[in-house]
Amino acid sequence: MPIAISAAELMESIVPITKLNQGGAGRIIDEVRKDGCRIIVKNNVPVAVILSPEEYKYMEEEIEDYRLLLEAQRRLKDGGGKKNLSEAELLKKLGVSPAEIDSGSADID
Repeated sequence: MPIAISAAELMESIVPITKLNQGGAGRIIDEVRKDGCRIIVKNNVPVAVILSPEEYKYMEEEIEDYRLLLEAQRRLKDGGGKKNLSEAELLKKLGVSPAEIDSGSADID
């Protein structure tokens, strides 16, 4: 699940790198576990983001879903030089009825 963050929460998520250098890493990691992320800044410039494993996995899955969507859109647009079949045309070509699909008894090889 993505982190919904307000401006105030964003400001609270910013951590100066000096806190890491001064032995505050353990506390910062605990905050990441609780809140999902922290933005590390050096000289008031963001240099790194620390994410919880759950948030990182969520982001990876979202990126992969987006890539698949783009590929599907490209394929639909190109069509590969082939005519797209409607569901009814595909079922007829496969010799399967909608009732077989609904019941889970369709045998498609």
